[in-house]
Amino acid sequence: MNAPIIWIISPAVIAILLLFIKNETFQDYLYIGISLMFSVLTLFIKIDLVGERGFLTIGIPSVLNILGRSFILLESDKFLIFLVYFFNAIWGSNSVILKRSARFIPLGLIYTAFLLAAVSVEPFLYSALIMEIAVIMSIPLLVSPRAANKSGISRYLIFQTMAMPFILLAGWFLAGGEISPVNPEQLVQATILLGLGFIFWLAIYPFHSWVPMVFDETDPINSGFIFLLLHTIYFILILKYIDGFAWLRTYSVFFQALRFLGIIMASFGSIGLFFEKSIRKMIGFEFLHSIGILLVAVGLSTTRGIPLFSYLIGSRLISFSILSWSVSRFESLETRMSILSFKDLTQKRPIAGASFLFSLLALTGMPLTIGFPPQQTLYQYLAADYPTILVLMILSNILITVTVLKLTKEVLRKKYELIYLLSALKEDLFLVFVITVFIVFGFFPRTILVRFEHLVSGFKFLIN
Repeated sequence: MNAPIIWIISPAVIAILLLFIKNETFQDYLYIGISLMFSVLTLFIKIDLVGERGFLTIGIPSVLNILGRSFILLESDKFLIFLVYFFNAIWGSNSVILKRSARFIPLGLIYTAFLLAAVSVEPFLYSALIMEIAVIMSIPLLVSPRAANKSGISRYLIFQTMAMPFILLAGWFLAGGEISPVNPEQLVQATILLGLGFIFWLAIYPFHSWVPMVFDETDPINSGFIFLLLHTIYFILILKYIDGFAWLRTYSVFFQALRFLGIIMASFGSIGLFFEKSIRKMIGFEFLHSIGILLVAVGLSTTRGIPLFSYLIGSRLISFSILSWSVSRFESLETRMSILSFKDLTQKRPIAGASFLFSLLALTGMPLTIGFPPQQTLYQYLAADYPTILVLMILSNILITVTVLKLTKEVLRKKYELIYLLSALKEDLFLVFVITVFIVFGFFPRTILVRFEHLVSGFKFLIN
């Protein structure tokens, strides 16, 4: 028994067995329980344990060899393992509580297993192949028979597939060149190939059009689950590439490109959200905006940018999850939602409306939200070295804030009776609990965000 068997192969096998359970309610609860079990196991299992074992501590090896390739999960990877399986459990619980049909149950465990396999495979350039399998695996989790239009999902599959050959070609160029490329010309070629692969992976302009389209075509309970996990792993893989190639992490042009593409995505996402009328597509544009912020953070110097990235991705996972759950709660009233009907939707689902607005503010880094400390730190770093990027970043966040204020103004025009609000509180008790915890995190953000430092603890060349 070793770490990859426990956290990669076992969940995939269990997910297949869950398919044979006909009772959907029982299947949902099993999925949640199994996901929690795999996350809790990270607390009691030590990988490559050295020294004495504790009373409840189990030591296991880190390596699994398959067909000449190694899958390695280290002690430093345990927080990522905990995060993805706890994410499965929380989203599964949310779908049950909000009574939404989650297509990721039970196949989300297989999807998660492939994502972790991509992170753990050595040589790590083979991660491109495994990520392509994960993308293909995500298609049945997104496609709904009731959806009339699936062009966004088709574009998603095409653009994600186009990333694979570029990254594999870069690996072929760099065979044996982890320390330094053979010559400067190879450096440029490899950087371009890797850059193109990353651009397709992260839906960077002009290959971004599928993001708002997919969010418009699918229930946010499914699209949010798929893409939050997928892009978190993409960023972890990008950091792994930077950490693995000495020449890449010392190549200043690469980090300049990350900052440039990041501010383009942040600006474009905020502009799209400001003018968008569809609430579903607004989530997609906010997704693009948050990708841009993360790219700018990674594009800073590694000693500052990488720890900041861990805080930003932590606040993003929490805030964007609440945003998706809020919109999914609206779905029970109206499937083709528009901001023109937001006032009426909020009158029927006031808690979901408040969660939607507050999570958008958190994603822009407003004070007293969980997104405020990392966003302010990013502003400080940009003010010292990149004032132009700082101005554009602030303007992009202002656009989203103005959108939230406009929606808030429309909502406040309605009169809400106390009895009706109490009834709504009882009906949306789960969202009330979530938003309360969310607000508490806003007052004490480090209590949760500091945990995400473990997400990048394994990148010894980036954080030291």
